Amino acid sequence: MVLGSFAFFLSAFFLIGLSSYWASKKTTRDYLVAGKSMMPFFVGLSCYYFIG
Repeated sequence: MVLGSFAFFLSAFFLIGLSSYWASKKTTRDYLVAGKSMMPFFVGLSCYYFIG
């Protein structure tokens, strides 16, 4: 059960990473600021959990 769940999430994260790699524009701007395509709410949420 645990091994199956681990394999499922490992493959899910791998597929998410692979799809984001295919969707990226491969520029410095895209890498540093996500091409400015990220919603401000998620940026703020990320900062809140990183800092606080």
